[in-house]
Amino acid sequence: MVTADNLIKMKKQNHDVFGDLYTATILDIENFLVSKSDAERRINLRYGKMLDEKAKLMIVHQFFKVEHEYANDLYSIFGFDNLTEEQTFLEDKYANELLDNF
Repeated sequence: MVTADNLIKMKKQNHDVFGDLYTATILDIENFLVSKSDAERRINLRYGKMLDEKAKLMIVHQFFKVEHEYANDLYSIFGFDNLTEEQTFLEDKYANELLDNF
């Protein structure tokens, strides 16, 4: 299971095309969202069981930080619709790791 701490470590793992594994993961999810071809099923199939809740939350915050047009869709896909604001709070140690763009 990938945790938020693992996501941070992925920023230091090389990826041939996208520079690092963190960015590659974010861009893979973005690709699913933008394609709109069964995005929810595809994201959940690949990432639903692979990411823990904090990792999913970190990714959603990443999309909101860059003001991505599909951030709300990802928020719903990862099942955060019924959570309180407190439950969707991202700790500073993770929030400080978010990229300004991708």
